[in-house]
Amino acid sequence: MRELMAFEWRVLRRERTLWLVLAIFIGLGAYASASGARFTGERRAAIAELITEQCARLDSIAALMPQLDAGTDSVPSFLDPRMPAIAGRGAAAQYAILPPGPLTALSIGQADVQPFWAQVTTRTKQTFFVNDEIENPARLLAGRLDVAFVILVVFPLLVLALTFDVVAGERERGTLALVLAQPVEPRRVLGAKVGLRAILVAGMAIALSIGAAVATGLPLSDAQTVLRLIAWSGVVLLYGAFWFSVALLVNARRLSAAASAVALLGAWLLVIVVLPALAAAAISVTHPAPSRIALTTQLREATDAAAERRQDAVATFLLDHPGAASDSSARSDPFVQAVALQDAAERTMAPHYVAFDAALDAQRRAAERFRLLSPALVVQGALLDLSGSGEHRFRHYERQFDRYHETWRETFTARMLRQERLNAATLAALPAWMFVEEGWSTLGARLAPGLLILLTLVLAIGVSGWRALDLAGRTA
Repeated sequence: MRELMAFEWRVLRRERTLWLVLAIFIGLGAYASASGARFTGERRAAIAELITEQCARLDSIAALMPQLDAGTDSVPSFLDPRMPAIAGRGAAAQYAILPPGPLTALSIGQADVQPFWAQVTTRTKQTFFVNDEIENPARLLAGRLDVAFVILVVFPLLVLALTFDVVAGERERGTLALVLAQPVEPRRVLGAKVGLRAILVAGMAIALSIGAAVATGLPLSDAQTVLRLIAWSGVVLLYGAFWFSVALLVNARRLSAAASAVALLGAWLLVIVVLPALAAAAISVTHPAPSRIALTTQLREATDAAAERRQDAVATFLLDHPGAASDSSARSDPFVQAVALQDAAERTMAPHYVAFDAALDAQRRAAERFRLLSPALVVQGALLDLSGSGEHRFRHYERQFDRYHETWRETFTARMLRQERLNAATLAALPAWMFVEEGWSTLGARLAPGLLILLTLVLAIGVSGWRALDLAGRTA
């Protein structure tokens, strides 16, 4: 087998097709790596600016508080950072930042359209995730070329370009019969041809992934990053095995080289284009996205209704928060009234929020089910999850944000009702944001079903193609 593969390599390297597809693959991979590095660099620079602004603002407030206490400086009451309502609503606000995923440089995914920071205040959650970034809408619509795109779309074409005529080309040139006239098994000869191409193409895909990781500055000294890169490579190998199994099956059908190329290109279009489009159409029909415009309209109506019943809203709020220093003063406090109105509006909106989130969850579950229809969608979901730029990581971030926001609001509401004033010490003791990544058990449980189905598909198609390929070789 080793001698057969060595001979096949001497033949293959003289073909222009190999070097052409290799140049295209390397060129696209280099551009995708540069695009990923540029995106993560911009993201990290933006995060550094946010952290710098937050530290400077909190330091200036901490320096101003003693001067206000001593009377050597003064500010209007509605700007006094010692007031819990003022500090919690914006003066002492902190950023809840979603850092770039471990392998975002390899797969940007939805990271360029999802918000990655929000300034946490005592306001309602619906006012968050609307930042001041300006991005070209056309660029967001088209997306960015990344390594994952090259793996998903270009990598299969590379496999098909090198394997479509493994049997047909030899048969049409009349060399297959001469080779098989020698005392060797047909399966061994054809296996050497396919095996060499599999090693060559898989090696190129893995080299691209690792090279892009090194070129984009991923922290390869971090164990989690290395583990994700190993898992990424395993998914890429499984994806390549799927396309080689398809190529084996088509080559075994005794088609002409042209017919084999058309059949494999049809399979590529079906898996990469048609099935994902059908899945997207089915999701939009069976589980349409809920209207955010309708939700915003309902929120506006709930806010107006709460304002009309101001006194009732304040009374209900104080009953739910019995920590007020003085009930009479709290009722007339404009800050308490503002929080009470916000609380009343959120109570009215609670069932609408639940229905909205339930519709989104149903759509996401449908997407997970329909994803199993296409190997490309399975691999795309796996690469997005491993890179940390997919929907699941953002939802994980949102859940942590909700808990942090609730803690932030409770902290400042309690201090406001007790009519406490903040100082530098209490400012430093405020709850701080820290994002915690998902555990491997959660990630693995989510990836396992799709990858197991893909592995089963590879084995079924591969075994069938291998058996048929041996028969095709014997009857060449």
